[in-house]
Amino acid sequence: MKLPFFKKADILLLAALLMIGAGSLLLLKNGEPGSVAVVTVDGVETSRIPLTQDSWEQIVETEYGTNTLLIENGCISVISSDCRGGDCMRFSPISKAGQTIVCLPHHLSVTITGGDYGPDVVVR
Repeated sequence: MKLPFFKKADILLLAALLMIGAGSLLLLKNGEPGSVAVVTVDGVETSRIPLTQDSWEQIVETEYGTNTLLIENGCISVISSDCRGGDCMRFSPISKAGQTIVCLPHHLSVTITGGDYGPDVVVR
């Protein structure tokens, strides 16, 4: 069967890219669970919240505005914000090490740490 627009190499490249993308999604979804949420404003750490708290809220007030964080079932999310766009409230709850929620108008970021990343380099 001959396709008018694609050559065999194009189809192989597309299949390889799809497999790499699917593998990346699996790694992100199945990452190590984190144990602490680090809250920063303007790059300065303001608090560390253990994810072991359950149904716990924290209000983060900055000179830029106010966000309310909710920890529930080992996940953290932004449940309210007075920023104009409200994009930070649309993030899914996060729980895996390395995941981040960002509120750009309030200069706020919430990053999960404490998971096992493993060694970057092994020297023998």
